[in-house]
Amino acid sequence: MKKLVRSLAMTLALGVTVPAVAAAAEVDPAAAVQVMPRQAPGFYKWKLGEFTITSLSDGTSDMPVDQLLHGPGPGEVAASFEAAFARLPMEMSVNAFLIDTGRQLILVDAGGGALYGPSLGQVRQNLIAAGYRPEQVDLVLLTHIHGDHSGGLVIEGQPAYPNASIRVGAADLDHYSDPARSKAAADLEEINFSAAAALTAAYRSDGALVPLAEETEVTPGVVARPAPGHSQGHIVYEVESRGERLMLLGDLVHVPQLQFAHPDYSMAFDFDENEGRAVRQTVLRDVAAQRQWIAGAHLPFPGMGHIIIKDEGYAYIPAEYSANR
Repeated sequence: MKKLVRSLAMTLALGVTVPAVAAAAEVDPAAAVQVMPRQAPGFYKWKLGEFTITSLSDGTSDMPVDQLLHGPGPGEVAASFEAAFARLPMEMSVNAFLIDTGRQLILVDAGGGALYGPSLGQVRQNLIAAGYRPEQVDLVLLTHIHGDHSGGLVIEGQPAYPNASIRVGAADLDHYSDPARSKAAADLEEINFSAAAALTAAYRSDGALVPLAEETEVTPGVVARPAPGHSQGHIVYEVESRGERLMLLGDLVHVPQLQFAHPDYSMAFDFDENEGRAVRQTVLRDVAAQRQWIAGAHLPFPGMGHIIIKDEGYAYIPAEYSANR
């Protein structure tokens, strides 16, 4: 497993997947038409009551989930992916979400920035492509401090969102501020410590970095709920406007092809798999019962939809595309 995680860290750092943001158009002289070599900018706007939510793609990275998911029997991951017309390694999305309340602009997670090479690091560009400016962001809510969620907050040592206040789980800050743990960290955890150090240096000096230790209404319509397990201070955020509710899951679910149907399956990255399993089951049960929207950092972009109870687990129903939501 250590060799796998080390290899994965190198793969992410080198960047093996095409970024989500569009490159300059190339012209095919024979056809005399513009040929776009990559996808369009990765943003998708939708409404939650009076709030406008914008899903922002940070890019994708190949992930060998058949080796990282704990719980499935032999061959189960491969069979489930084949049944879902999906490939292995899994091309895992990394998503962030921008909430425009009309009074505040709130960014939930910020992507990986420059920590993982060219396969990630597209949140800020896609935010701009969606019609916003980084200096307009008032508040950044981190589901947790791991590098693929917090790395995009810092550019060459400076705040990427200079007017924003940052909220993050207190237990995550404590863990990633421990010099002894930092010295012993390796592979992906070493990247997490590096991201935490950069975040602290860029934002804590002016009091912009605020730890959350308990359930808190961070701003009208947005409640932070502790959901530890994947990390010590992992948080889910519940958003409500005009009776419509959304649960931002963070990293409660990485592999929708299996973890909704089997919420007891956990990832090798989880700090405490037992705690994470219990939290995942509780949150998914409540979300399904209340028919809330969900959005996830690693659900296929744009990363939002609903879940319903099915057999002993749940089924994920991605949102339908709409030009008018």
